[in-house]
Amino acid sequence: SSGSGGGSHQSGEDGRRTAPLKVDVVLYCTGYHFAFPFLQAEQCGLDLSGLKAVRPLYRHILPPHLPGLAFIGLPWKTVPFPLCDIQARWVAAVWAGRAPLASQAELQAAVAADQQALRKLGRPERYTHMLGDAQWSYCALLAAEAQCDPQPARSEAIYNAIAMHRARDPVGYKQLRVVLHPDGRNFQVLSATDQQQTESC
Repeated sequence: SSGSGGGSHQSGEDGRRTAPLKVDVVLYCTGYHFAFPFLQAEQCGLDLSGLKAVRPLYRHILPPHLPGLAFIGLPWKTVPFPLCDIQARWVAAVWAGRAPLASQAELQAAVAADQQALRKLGRPERYTHMLGDAQWSYCALLAAEAQCDPQPARSEAIYNAIAMHRARDPVGYKQLRVVLHPDGRNFQVLSATDQQQTESC
């Protein structure tokens, strides 16, 4: 998904944005391969040449030089819908002025640091938005900055439990059913034959 917004914003003496942006358009998109035919990448100052990568993006969402343009849902190897929800809440908080951004120079420095960390790990460009286990700290960071509720603690436990089943049965794991307990912590993973396995955070 992506949202685009325009309009002016006010900045303090240190370059920090202090006023909300006026959002003109929210554009929803779905798909597994990145394609943005509606964007003129060069004019927007974006590099879309990498496989499954959009650069530069702060927090995998905002171009530092275009804070009125947001990309929701780029990270992969994640639990997508909760992650997209947290990203959308973060964007809403930024655009409403509840989560002020740093200066453009600071955002660019943060993006450069992320890219350097990726290179040190030896990951190719197509892994720019691959989070895996880092999704939990990433979502917690966005929730803290947006001042919204984080994902429930059991989300990570359910993810790990399903990953364990997927490793044992790459096809059959899709038939599993997760039953949440009202205590907010425990859950059950039920197989197709209703054999129960109790898990806890």
